[in-house]
Amino acid sequence: MRRSLLILLACTLALTGSAAAQRRSDQARLSFGLGLGYNGQSKLWRIDGQELLDNNFNKDTATVTRDVRSTIGIAFVGVYYPNDHWGISGEAHLIGIAFVDGCTLRSNSGSARNQAVCTTLQGQESPGTTVAATVGGIYRPFAWAEVQPYVRLNVGLLVSQQSAIRMRATVPSDSTGLLVDYYVYEDPHPASITPTVAIGGGMTAFVSRAYQIRFEMKDNIVSLEHVTGTVPLPHETPSSERKIHHILSLTIGLEVVLERKRGRRY
Repeated sequence: MRRSLLILLACTLALTGSAAAQRRSDQARLSFGLGLGYNGQSKLWRIDGQELLDNNFNKDTATVTRDVRSTIGIAFVGVYYPNDHWGISGEAHLIGIAFVDGCTLRSNSGSARNQAVCTTLQGQESPGTTVAATVGGIYRPFAWAEVQPYVRLNVGLLVSQQSAIRMRATVPSDSTGLLVDYYVYEDPHPASITPTVAIGGGMTAFVSRAYQIRFEMKDNIVSLEHVTGTVPLPHETPSSERKIHHILSLTIGLEVVLERKRGRRY
């Protein structure tokens, strides 16, 4: 992530150098906008030796996994520069943090129910609804350039309505054939609010007198719950702990410039 930000900044410096030598472009002071982009993936947790149990007490052993999958994200961004270089940025970013599960049976008791649970879990995806609300500082070294690079650091809260440890498969019941939920792991408190940090860098450029585009690369530093051990029976809450993850975001957005300062030619 650091290397990518350095490359982005170096390319931007090269673009702005010649333009800045010829004229001073308009400077955005207050802007609000909407961005659309890509949120990256991350390995989450893996448990070997988890037992699956059907209604007839047939038991199988499985390896179960969960990862963070890539998603499309939406970001609402507001930036205010009280002076040329330093400013304040606020953001509400739908990071997503959607999951994809995996399951591999390590034994075969002949239980169709256990096989169905594992087959359902393999490749099962869940939607991402996690939002990061952050505020922080932003710095632009070339405030009068046509293309303005910047770096920013935000801190705030990560709000999620889904659990990183709850794992559920919907399969036919052994007795009735109706669909029922089988919880490999349960979580009685799936919602969470945790601290988060965002480190980003990018560039902005006017596309008209009142609009500018923003391209940004950002490292979202979040803490997610990890399953750390097996449970003897289904529908039980496993032992867990929180670990730090880095979710990379690439975003391009369009912003309305509500206040700007006019540039001039030398």
